[in-house]
Amino acid sequence: MIEFLKTLSPRTIFLLDATGALVSIILLAFVLPALQSFIRMPYRVLYLLATLAGMLLATSTACYLFAGRRWKPLLVTVAVGNLAYCLLTAAAFVWFRGDLTILGKAYFAADIAIIFSIAAFELHYVSRKTVEVELPSQVG
Repeated sequence: MIEFLKTLSPRTIFLLDATGALVSIILLAFVLPALQSFIRMPYRVLYLLATLAGMLLATSTACYLFAGRRWKPLLVTVAVGNLAYCLLTAAAFVWFRGDLTILGKAYFAADIAIIFSIAAFELHYVSRKTVEVELPSQVG
């Protein structure tokens, strides 16, 4: 699986990231609020996380459409956005840990682990795709 991911183009990575953000929005804005009594994360937190996922969706989609040859700093930006999402989710997890059910804890722990793994992969991908420029030897 990891070898397959290494063969993806930057554009495909932006598309996959946007798709993941869309799934997060659907879960956080529609599914989890309907199941709030089973997870016990406050509605306002779910909607705040959905808003952040929406910002990541917009960013990843724009990068997919317009990045071109300058994709590296944009993928770093997306990865940092994903890490910020993880940080905010982890803060909510800790803050509301006493209220969360086992199902809620499992969902948010998995969410953090998945998004963190994606961000780590994106940062690794950028560093792996660095092209070393060979300087011409000096004539002298």
